[in-house]
Amino acid sequence: MMSGDKTQSARTFSEFDWLPKTVLSKKAAIDGAVGFPVIAKVKNGHSGVGIQKFDTAQELNESKDEFDLFCQFIDFDREYRVMFCRDKIIVINERVPTIKDNRSIRTKKAEEKISFTYVYQDQNRVDADFIKQVLSICKDVKSGLDLDLWSLDVVVDKKGKLWVMETSSATGCVYRDWE
Repeated sequence: MMSGDKTQSARTFSEFDWLPKTVLSKKAAIDGAVGFPVIAKVKNGHSGVGIQKFDTAQELNESKDEFDLFCQFIDFDREYRVMFCRDKIIVINERVPTIKDNRSIRTKKAEEKISFTYVYQDQNRVDADFIKQVLSICKDVKSGLDLDLWSLDVVVDKKGKLWVMETSSATGCVYRDWE
């Protein structure tokens, strides 16, 4: 399924400005097509497995790990998983790496997993611009994917811009505080 294949998603959504610049060859990445640092990924990874950050072309060139795509590094403040039913937001959770791992995308090795705690965000209290941007991205995604229950992993960069890190039909475990 395309929503789980990061290379297919990169091809399908490359025209949109919410997707980090992505190339599918190590050579193009080493040559600076997406700039440095670069995030290298496998097409079917999850929970950070298969993802590694390289600060220089030399580091990437020397890596023996296998990757399927290479993305522009987005320096972000916050990360969210937004779950949808068709085109309606049903849950927004902030994804916070757990302290026990003491890892982030900035420091982990490709084979290491990142564990997250999902912190429920009340849609009525989330910034209206965030909701507006997410719904706009949802329209774009739905033009390329026909999904009923699905999610977006998005980050908010230091300037407040939303970027999509992944689309998924496997929405993962989400936490909801029912109080």
